[in-house]
Amino acid sequence: MATVATLGNPHRGDDGIGPWIAAKLRAHGIEPVEMEEPTRIVDVDEADLLVLVDAVISGAPVGSVVVLDVTDRELPGAVTTSSHSVTLGQALALRRQVASWPSRVVVVGVEIEEIHPEPGLHPETEAAGGLAVDLILGVLHGVAR
Repeated sequence: MATVATLGNPHRGDDGIGPWIAAKLRAHGIEPVEMEEPTRIVDVDEADLLVLVDAVISGAPVGSVVVLDVTDRELPGAVTTSSHSVTLGQALALRRQVASWPSRVVVVGVEIEEIHPEPGLHPETEAAGGLAVDLILGVLHGVAR
């Protein structure tokens, strides 16, 4: 069984990429778990494959998409989520300690331009979201390893 969990807030600019991707995945028959804060990862039901989607600010070009298999390793510190008090890496470490750990854990990060107190994505972020959806579908269908 696979679970996709998206992080983000659609009312905070590019931080809304997670909910935007969730809506696109629904059009493909996938029902993601949506959350605003990474700590909710500990509440996600047990799965063989867990795909986590979030906006990232890592210094890469805006619109870049990174796919990291973190099944057997920590999330690199260079990939951060800037709008959360707890980073995605910290939340995953907590999940590893207090809940079941899936057979495979994949993080899909979309490099964003900015977070601001209004809805709406920058064009580069939205374009990257489309690429992220394709990559997530590939992971779920065993195409991407």
